[in-house]
Amino acid sequence: MAALELKAPVGVGREDVHVDHATLRIVDLGRGMGYAVALVGEVDEAWAQRFRNLKTHARLFSRFNLDPETGTVSFPRERTDEPADVIEALQALDTLIERVNGLSRS
Repeated sequence: MAALELKAPVGVGREDVHVDHATLRIVDLGRGMGYAVALVGEVDEAWAQRFRNLKTHARLFSRFNLDPETGTVSFPRERTDEPADVIEALQALDTLIERVNGLSRS
């Protein structure tokens, strides 16, 4: 049997950070329940600062909180969340991560 090679999503370079959707879990955020998901790739201080800057300047991204120590992003959970709402949030997070990666490459 051949070894399984994990690949980054299409359009993501090996050096880019990306979201590992398979790690999505419900967590206690201390102010209510939420979701957390792991990032794959190097989250250094410069990358984390770009994340924070983009997050504060775009309402769509304001719900996401990065923990650079653990390489995870968390966001609040609404009582009325349906699976489609969670997928939409993950898509917004993917967009945020893509934009941070783009800034990191320039």
